[in-house]
Amino acid sequence: MPGAAGRYLTPEIFDRGVRATTNVEGSGKGLYLAQLVARQHGTQIQLEAEPWGDDQRVRFMLRLALVR
Repeated sequence: MPGAAGRYLTPEIFDRGVRATTNVEGSGKGLYLAQLVARQHGTQIQLEAEPWGDDQRVRFMLRLALVR
């Protein structure tokens, strides 16, 4: 998510309607819905951000249990 403002790289990024940047199309519901589904499966999406040049590199991680 290059150019994402640091203030959005917090747990609030998963709130309904929140968008990290205004220069892309979208409703801001994607991460909200993904987190909702993850929680229904007993996990959550985690966010890691690190500086990358003038922008930030963002990693979203989803860990699911292995069912045998």
